Amino acid sequence: MSFKIWHYLNIFWIIVFLTAETFVLLRKVDATGVIQTPVIRILTSIILICFFAIIAIIQFVIWLFIKKNKKTH
Repeated sequence: MSFKIWHYLNIFWIIVFLTAETFVLLRKVDATGVIQTPVIRILTSIILICFFAIIAIIQFVIWLFIKKNKKTH
């Protein structure tokens, strides 16, 4: 995998995160019909950030493997 594709994938994940975060912060009512208070929005944002942090850690580990393999070849 070239690093150019890697950068495009990272840009894709940033766009997905920003879109999801914008949706969470702007919605008035969630899917169950509960009115979104500021506390619920913050909690939802924290959960979303944790999810994307896990993705970022996995991407970092994969990047280390790619970088290591490029040095050996």
